[in-house]
Amino acid sequence: MKKFKVRYGCISDLDSIEEIEKLSFGNESYPRSLLLRLLKEGQTLIVEYDGRIVGYISYTYLGFIARIISIAVHPSYRRMGLGESLLKEAIENMKRLGVRKVLLEVKVDNKVAINLYSKVGFKINSILKGYYNGEDGYLMYMDICG
Repeated sequence: MKKFKVRYGCISDLDSIEEIEKLSFGNESYPRSLLLRLLKEGQTLIVEYDGRIVGYISYTYLGFIARIISIAVHPSYRRMGLGESLLKEAIENMKRLGVRKVLLEVKVDNKVAINLYSKVGFKINSILKGYYNGEDGYLMYMDICG
């Protein structure tokens, strides 16, 4: 039986994270330097499937507010609930840190991501005109407590 587990990211995970980032976002991928910084600061969770890194979520927080920077699952491992598991685990970690509100941005045409975020409890706050190289995005939020 195949198993997955979520864990904190390590610097040795950087190559796998960068590969998944590029497969997921192409030319709009975050630079390696940002992914490394997020790993060093302990704000990246990894999902492994049968021992292979197949997804990650990175976030930042300041006080009561957190922002999801990136979440991605390798294309071969999508539609298995791994993204939802990552998102839920990250939110639990944020609660332990005292975060009360989580923010994220998403392209308006990324229906799969919007559906995932909505399923977990995020709501659309506003439209971000031209946010993604001229394409509109949504600012989404989720209030969390305890």
